[in-house]
Amino acid sequence: MASLAHASPTANYYDSVNPTHAATLRATLHEVIDDHQRFPYTSSATDTWDILEEADSDPTDFTSILDVYGNASLPKFGGGGGGYNREHSWPKSYGFPNDGSQNYPYTDCHHLFLSDEGYNSSRSNKFYDYCDLNCSERTTLANGGVGGGAGTYPGWSNWTATGIWEAWLGRRGDVARALFYLDVRYEGGLHGGSLADEPDLILTDDASLVAVSGTNAAVSYMGMLSVLLQWHLEDPVDAWERNRNDVIEGYQGNRNPFIDHPEWAGCLYADQCATGAIPAPPSGLQALRIPGGIDLDWNDNFEADLDGYQVKRSFFPGGPYLDLSPGLVASSEYLDASVQSAFISYYVVTAIDFDGNESPASSEISAPLVVAPPWINEIHYDNSGADANEGFEIAGRAGTDLSGWRLLAYNGNGGTLYGDMTLNGVLVDDGSGFGFLFFAMQGMQNGSPDGLALVSPTGTIVEFLSYEGSLLAVDGAAAGLMSIPIAVAESSSSVLGESLQREGQGSQAADFHWAGSAPHSRGMVNPAQLMVMPVNVPSLSGWLQIIWPVLLIGVGVGRLRSRAGRVG
Repeated sequence: MASLAHASPTANYYDSVNPTHAATLRATLHEVIDDHQRFPYTSSATDTWDILEEADSDPTDFTSILDVYGNASLPKFGGGGGGYNREHSWPKSYGFPNDGSQNYPYTDCHHLFLSDEGYNSSRSNKFYDYCDLNCSERTTLANGGVGGGAGTYPGWSNWTATGIWEAWLGRRGDVARALFYLDVRYEGGLHGGSLADEPDLILTDDASLVAVSGTNAAVSYMGMLSVLLQWHLEDPVDAWERNRNDVIEGYQGNRNPFIDHPEWAGCLYADQCATGAIPAPPSGLQALRIPGGIDLDWNDNFEADLDGYQVKRSFFPGGPYLDLSPGLVASSEYLDASVQSAFISYYVVTAIDFDGNESPASSEISAPLVVAPPWINEIHYDNSGADANEGFEIAGRAGTDLSGWRLLAYNGNGGTLYGDMTLNGVLVDDGSGFGFLFFAMQGMQNGSPDGLALVSPTGTIVEFLSYEGSLLAVDGAAAGLMSIPIAVAESSSSVLGESLQREGQGSQAADFHWAGSAPHSRGMVNPAQLMVMPVNVPSLSGWLQIIWPVLLIGVGVGRLRSRAGRVG
């Protein structure tokens, strides 16, 4: 049959739409797209087959169609058959299962797509959601520069499990925008022309509301809304989809507005509306501490004139904040690799538009400081005469429970394990915020070289030190690891009652260095060791970093110092 003429929307098609707020957008947009011309599902006259075979034409071969899930180019068959059928992206079993001359969503071509029969059957009435590599894969064909491949999640494939269908990357935005259209087009009430009852179709994230209706229902739900919003961003509108919108408008007389104005999805569902002023504050900010720093992630803003984001950090709740990036951040994620693990960091994000307007800050999120693991703080293994009082000291933050920790002793001759000691006890605060425990280890080998490995309850090697050279462990938890040699040693002339000790100022192992024999300080801070406990507090000049250094000599004498200065 001959194609009906179609074109892009007239300049005044959306003139009555008010996109300043979600509620006004929904109300005014519904009035524009409501009461469309219905065509029968199947008929000898113009029907949905005719419309869809034109709308879903392969742009490289007008005699074929592109199916929505398989990306296959299939010869047009006309009126059914040919290996493809019609897919209701909003399954008809959810609210409008019975076709009839007054069932408008059943035949609404804005949400009908031509689909490979097998894939349509596989999708069935599953709602749209994310899957993973454990789901079943439904591959696509390489066509038009997209599709193809297999075995990598998500790749270019569809993925499915019980009750879930994840549409492939090339068309997931299409189905998302089709469902946005239905959510606005159908709000209950009567059709303005035929006076037919219409359902209220509602998108939701509550899977329990998505239910099969045996008859045409007054209210029906479909999901998942948050997933569809993300798919809308992942698969933007393209020329093929815009042409499809033109074709369907040529028949039904209405358009899918989310193809013409993608930014309206953000206004409608996230209340991020273009008011002619500043962007909306970003939402959903999360912070995760990873080995490389603090990984920040937040929800995308939907403003059409969004230029980017600015990430800000403070060391005190409520600010003041400093910009972290030299320019704008293009995507809704950021890695703060410059953060100091000893401080609690506080973050906010703002959105900036092309005119330089900056949004209010997002809700603040904090990234807790990392409590450094305990460490080996003192070692004694050799002295003049018969070796005596051999052992090692463990230091760390006060309150650390050493239950489950182990100390492995390695022989440098071959790298084999010769001792495995289970530790216990709690590091009791000595007044500095840190604690110290000494463990006797009779028979500690005298080196050249030998080593000690501190192992956490999870089996992680926290430290692998050696004295009088380095060694490669061949068994035990440290197997395959090379030790880190300390730069000092004891010998057969070392004085009994002395030990090798860490010195310097800090709060974790890496802050200190090893020094030669000095009178032992078992169960206490070493004589030349300054323990530092950072705390964030406000001051008039920005932040006041109070440091509690405790310098213990003999039984222990402490003094309090403070350092003030603006961070950054």
